[in-house]
Amino acid sequence: MSYSETKKDNIRLVLHRISLRFLDKNIEEKFRESYFKKSLFNVRVSISIVGILYVLFGFLDYSTSFQFYKAFLIIRFFIVFPLLLGTFLLSFTKLFIKIWQRLLSICFVVGGLGIVYMLLINPLNIVYYGGLFLIFTAGYFFIKLRFFKAVISGITILMFYNTGAFVFGHLYGTEYPNLVSTNAFFLSANIISMIALYHIESLERFDFYQKLLLANKQDEIVAINQGLEAQVIERTKLLHERTKLLHERNKALTKEVDRRNEIEKNLIIAKEKAEESDRLKTAFLHNISHEIRTPMSGIFGFTELLLDSNLSGEEQEEYIEYIRRSGERMLNTVNDLVDISRIESNLVDIHLGDVNIHELSQNLYLSFRAKAERKGLKLSLNKQLTEYEAIIKSDKEKITSILSKLLDNAIKFSSEGVIEFGYTLIEDYESPELHFFVKDLGMGISSDQIVNIFDRFVQAEIADRYAYEGSGLGLSISKSYVEILGGRMWVESKLGVGSQFYFAIPYVVDNTFIEETPTIPTVNEKVTGNLKILIAEDEEAADRYFSIALRSVNNKLFHAKTGIEAIKICRENSDINLILMDINMPEMDGFTATREIRKFNKDIIIIAQTAYVLKSDREKAFDAGCNDYLTKPVKKKDLFKIIGSYFPE
Repeated sequence: MSYSETKKDNIRLVLHRISLRFLDKNIEEKFRESYFKKSLFNVRVSISIVGILYVLFGFLDYSTSFQFYKAFLIIRFFIVFPLLLGTFLLSFTKLFIKIWQRLLSICFVVGGLGIVYMLLINPLNIVYYGGLFLIFTAGYFFIKLRFFKAVISGITILMFYNTGAFVFGHLYGTEYPNLVSTNAFFLSANIISMIALYHIESLERFDFYQKLLLANKQDEIVAINQGLEAQVIERTKLLHERTKLLHERNKALTKEVDRRNEIEKNLIIAKEKAEESDRLKTAFLHNISHEIRTPMSGIFGFTELLLDSNLSGEEQEEYIEYIRRSGERMLNTVNDLVDISRIESNLVDIHLGDVNIHELSQNLYLSFRAKAERKGLKLSLNKQLTEYEAIIKSDKEKITSILSKLLDNAIKFSSEGVIEFGYTLIEDYESPELHFFVKDLGMGISSDQIVNIFDRFVQAEIADRYAYEGSGLGLSISKSYVEILGGRMWVESKLGVGSQFYFAIPYVVDNTFIEETPTIPTVNEKVTGNLKILIAEDEEAADRYFSIALRSVNNKLFHAKTGIEAIKICRENSDINLILMDINMPEMDGFTATREIRKFNKDIIIIAQTAYVLKSDREKAFDAGCNDYLTKPVKKKDLFKIIGSYFPE
């Protein structure tokens, strides 16, 4: 295969995406042979360590599960350990190369099933939960199983665990109170391990493929050098006879030398890229390992502390809060890995809709202000659009995700000063753009790092180097989202001074969806002051605004943050006169809540209030049973006009 041909090859075209096998059987056989030679010593060491630990942990059986000690002794000493010992001894035979992956899979499954059995008959012993996590860790990362076999083995163990729990629960009445949460952790561990192992084997196969290409290029260089030497000898013999011809051939020789130099230059670049890939892969794995192990330590540690029956209520709440935070941190890591996988697989969908930039940014401001203030920082929002300009066509979820990650980084890497974010409309280009910015006075970014700051593995290395919390993939995900939206992202920064992150997306509006509010008949804006009003609103600022605005007209105020709470309050207080119903609430939206209320109360006045301005949303509100409709931001004058039409003074 020539250099020009191999240069056009793409690693994605030579690997099966799921099994990670090379499509070329010869390359696959070479890789397996190389992988076996590189892994043999590690396999022997791993099997030895796993076998020793599996036996040594038998002493814990005696102290923690004495009533089952004999059964556990049989599993450890007469099933699992002999299997591991036999595998170790077989590794010194020629037969081992043919069966080593299947044999290691069997060791993984048998060892896991042994712990599963211990866990099923003694579910209250937390030690065996940790033991099963160790089995998963060893199976995926320690004993050199390849991706596909490790995944099948891990899923098999998890299926046996759930099947065993079902059988033991029905036959013997054994209770597994934490089965759902345990499955969640086991499933998360398997998913994280699958993704990590998938990337590890992909990179190993990519490195092997690159080295194979390098070897081919080196052969070409040897052939070229040999050809050049032959040409030089031949031309020396003909020096006196063919001076003119020698001159022409010297030109050709110069071109050949230039080509060789170019090949050598490309080889050096390829070698440097391979080394850089290996270094960044290591940094990435270190960072992900830290982000997995740290919250897991918190979860297991405080779960064990919760077993202490002498804990006070405050201590229990504190420990549960630590577990919740650790779970959220692990979930964020999983989400980042899933996002990266979806981006690489081109599985990210765009959901275009009407986005109120003012409302979106205000929500982010309220969400991040407390976090900034806890670090002694001030958060500032700079809005440079009118209310009319602030409604665009885009993907609200992705814009929110991008700004959230930028704000989170700004707070994380700052220790003092002001963090400012906002947006402005730029109409200087052929097509207008909406420019967003997040500015901080934090640690800044050095010039050698800023070039590659949006590369995912480089980000992981930076995060690992400075030991900040997070997967280090936020900027890479944000940049990908911006490009999916048809925009661009850039950064200006100086080490020790601060950073300014910018991104621009197309400014697209659809004025056809904006419908003028129907003229409300002239009414007395003075409202009776003896109303019982329910404010169904999950946004604190909006709830506070309505509470203050309605001080003069209410006899009693009720508050609900979800549709479910609104229904409950209406059932318990049949004398409520008016409901201000937010459409977009958690747990149950305003449309559904209105329909449920209308089933038992036909007379109560319900006014929908929302940031959506589509005609279809107005129609949905009336179809659900609302009496009227208000569009955010709500002016006090408009609010009192509508209320006054139903409750005049």
